[in-house]
Amino acid sequence: MHMSSSRNVLSIVVDRELSGNARGLRSLPPRFLAGIDAGGGPRDRAAVAASRGHVGTGELLLQLDSEMPAPAELRKLIADLSARLGESASQREVFLCCGGDAIISRVLLRLCRREAGRPSARLPEGAPLDVINECTQILAELAMLDLQHAEALASRHELIGALFLLMAEPQAVDAALTLAQELLSAGQDVFPLTAVPDLPGLIGRLSPRGLALVSRALAVLLAKSAEQGLDAFPAPECVEPDLCVVCANNAALLALPSFLARVVALLRLRSPPAGVWGHILGPGGALAQ
Repeated sequence: MHMSSSRNVLSIVVDRELSGNARGLRSLPPRFLAGIDAGGGPRDRAAVAASRGHVGTGELLLQLDSEMPAPAELRKLIADLSARLGESASQREVFLCCGGDAIISRVLLRLCRREAGRPSARLPEGAPLDVINECTQILAELAMLDLQHAEALASRHELIGALFLLMAEPQAVDAALTLAQELLSAGQDVFPLTAVPDLPGLIGRLSPRGLALVSRALAVLLAKSAEQGLDAFPAPECVEPDLCVVCANNAALLALPSFLARVVALLRLRSPPAGVWGHILGPGGALAQ
């Protein structure tokens, strides 16, 4: 089957919205899945035509979504998918047609999630930060390329809550902050801070650099309220315990021990904490966008 034809069939079988529903893919024959790939380049055509072992992007995503692979296999799958996304726009089309953004976000949540029912401001012990960073970067690139996908990802409050956890990890903060800023600004609704597991514990353990970077995400969140025409004066009916999201967010921040005092102390510094400029000036930083 010609590659363009296979992608046309795929777009009919699979819902293009970020629904995370891979049943359409699972119903396709393995031979068809192996051929779902972008055929715009010599590498793709040669691989599909000459190699019986070629694995299409759709099949790779099914492997990733069926069950959590072993760490080594997981690293290989994520690295392969990341490389394919960087090859061409047609590869991104196939990835998105297969629901790749939803699948990667689910993998990221699985890697960040602790025991059910036990919210924590820390990642699971031994969480593979290199794989987490790769997943976060994939989603960040997709969000920056297409506002529609950014809006869809922003509707997943659990995902943004996980990004706040990652911002507390020095090795994961750069990619997590980049994605969080994109999603917080793109979302149709104001993100509720109640979706952040153990927000007081998370803020309390941040270094000055960590607090400065997380405050950038919080600034985007607070600016979102202003963009929607909301101000500092709540509606008369907005009283505890029935607070709107904006008022609930404000109350949550004001209730954090020493939060405002620490932010004021940061503002009084003559220079930013060590490492903050690295995020702003880096490839994914504010001044590089």
